[in-house]
Amino acid sequence: KILVSGSHGFIGSIVCPHLSKEGHSIHRLIRSKKVGVDDVYWNPETGEIDVDKFRVLAPDVILHLAGDSIVGLWTEAKKKRVVDSRILGTRLLAKTAVESPNPPSLFISASGLNNYGYDTHDRVADESSSALGPLGFLGGVGQAWEDETNILGQKNIRTILLRTPSVLDPRGGTLQAQLGMFKWGFGGIVGSGKQYVPWLTMDDYARIISFVINNKSISGPINIGNGKDTTNAQYTAALGKAVHRPTWFWIPQFLLHILPSSMSEFMRETLFANIRAIPKKLMDHGFVFKDVDIESTMRRLVQRT
Repeated sequence: KILVSGSHGFIGSIVCPHLSKEGHSIHRLIRSKKVGVDDVYWNPETGEIDVDKFRVLAPDVILHLAGDSIVGLWTEAKKKRVVDSRILGTRLLAKTAVESPNPPSLFISASGLNNYGYDTHDRVADESSSALGPLGFLGGVGQAWEDETNILGQKNIRTILLRTPSVLDPRGGTLQAQLGMFKWGFGGIVGSGKQYVPWLTMDDYARIISFVINNKSISGPINIGNGKDTTNAQYTAALGKAVHRPTWFWIPQFLLHILPSSMSEFMRETLFANIRAIPKKLMDHGFVFKDVDIESTMRRLVQRT
């Protein structure tokens, strides 16, 4: 039995059917009190969760994917939503799991690669690495987010933290937003185009969830990008070629110095980020990514649209 937060989001809405097809019983954390018999009410902002129903359900796995989108102007209000949606939800679920008389055996939580910094200066991070560059807002959020799971050690609950890059799928996320721009001819490199862009496909993401559930020797933070050194220029060229459009548009770096901070901070830590990280734990345990070539991957994903 897997209890999932964020089940209706971009990733959750695709991963849940995948897990269901594999024979897992999927149960959802729902914010409405009118929940189905197999689901559990919760409200992280108010600290509410239906503890009785949680304990009756006694999930074997908690898959925690909920979190407000980071996309948008980083006003103080937006930042607060990003922080609270991650910290409060993780805190509530971890506390509920630890206090349950029959706690789950596995707690999987989303996290981010920005824990290594938004510019790793061409140094390569694995799961043993500390920050290799400035953390920025997202890096600070990521570290605080992961810290909320420390309490799970009190009950020896196996914990996995999915340090996630861009998840490519035309049904949502970064790629869906980019497709419209590129098809209209507004695609192009960001800055020098030399910065590294970590990525994986949704297909591989779903396979990783199944893999870590079944491999009990894996725990702690895991990098889930495929580890292929794809630059922004290579990524841009592959997507442009897939949609048969030129990629002449350019987003120059000097914009970071003239745009409002609410916009420039977001762009610096996302569009201009330069992060190299390898999935050492996954590789050491024998996981093999299916999608590693950016050009063929983009071509296949675009054909789905």
